Amino acid sequence: MVKMKKISLSKKDIKALNEKIAFNFQLPVKSRVEVVFINENEKIITLEDKPVLFELNEKIFPTLMLLQEHSEIALKKVVVDMGAVKFVANGADVMRPGIVSFDENLAKDEIVLIVDERFGKSLAIGLALLSASELKAIDKGKAIKNIHYVGDKIWNFKRM
Repeated sequence: MVKMKKISLSKKDIKALNEKIAFNFQLPVKSRVEVVFINENEKIITLEDKPVLFELNEKIFPTLMLLQEHSEIALKKVVVDMGAVKFVANGADVMRPGIVSFDENLAKDEIVLIVDERFGKSLAIGLALLSASELKAIDKGKAIKNIHYVGDKIWNFKRM
């Protein structure tokens, strides 16, 4: 078992963290919120021991578990074909040929939810490497950086 540094956040710290969240979710100030340091660039933020957010290079992202529990958190979606599913679910970045559709208003560096085309099942959280107009103009190359996927260390956080 890996020993990780963990700190509890005060109400003031939770309020400050909430200001950094760029999507429609706020941590309840009166709950137990802890930050678990994975490495110097990566932190997992837990709410009552559940991993709900993670911070990577000072940017806050939702976990797949949070998105499953809170359907009101609306991230832009990138839909991949069934041939890309096994690769994305194993942590591969999303390549342009594997994308079936994407949000027309997608901006570069925006947080996206990657889903499969058949069931709409959440596979990963990614960071758009290109805007929607740039994606339309290309037919090959990397399009989405995969930063959290089913089965990774955040997904398996409770087992760590």
